[in-house]
Amino acid sequence: MDHAPTGPRGGTTGGTRPQGRLRPRIGLVLLVADPSEDLSGVIEALRGRGLRGVLSPLGKNVFHIVNEADPRAVVLRAGVSSWLELLGFLGRRGIATIVIGTPQQLRAAGESAAEPIGVLHPAEPIEIAETVELVVGSSSDDLPDTIDLGNLVIDVRGRAAVMGGRDLRLPPKEFDILVQLAIRAGEPIASIDLVRKVWPDNPRASIDDLHCRVKMLRDALGDRDPANRLLENRRGYGYVLNRAPIQVD
Repeated sequence: MDHAPTGPRGGTTGGTRPQGRLRPRIGLVLLVADPSEDLSGVIEALRGRGLRGVLSPLGKNVFHIVNEADPRAVVLRAGVSSWLELLGFLGRRGIATIVIGTPQQLRAAGESAAEPIGVLHPAEPIEIAETVELVVGSSSDDLPDTIDLGNLVIDVRGRAAVMGGRDLRLPPKEFDILVQLAIRAGEPIASIDLVRKVWPDNPRASIDDLHCRVKMLRDALGDRDPANRLLENRRGYGYVLNRAPIQVD
């Protein structure tokens, strides 16, 4: 006999996990809840796993976001208006869905056309993030755990970087830029490609945003000598992280 899958805290969902239908998508996880609900802790917990969470109240705009962004997963708070309609829509799209709700709500989700994973309400942010990662995997799965460039060592999963024995303490976007450049150290990366990698869920992000963040990254790296740039802008080719990092005093 087939058994319905359960969430980490025993919420019956019905159906099977949609593993076979999952495809690598941008690292966007859409969180749908009441406008008054604070899910910032979940967004922060997702970020620590290399996933990008954005919050949207349920409405026509959610269906548009799903169509445009094709998120890797949707976290849906059961009980918001028309949530079962959205659940069916996500099921037809084959998008992994984590439903947070009461046992009764999770049973209703299991009877829908979708194949959600259930988490009993209330749930801690880290529990929700762990469930998302269990279903879809981390967007950093294709990245190395560590990048060692000698004087510069990056702990990708731990989101930490050390240069010349000094912790860099980079903001999220500056860290993401550094990782992308370090993976292909010595090779120029076009600015538009960096924008797409660092802001995969923000179509409004621009090259100007990238330039601003690169300037802040250079300041954090102590990369002040134009004649000996660690992070170099090669006109017509893009940005490149030189293979021999400069020494930081």
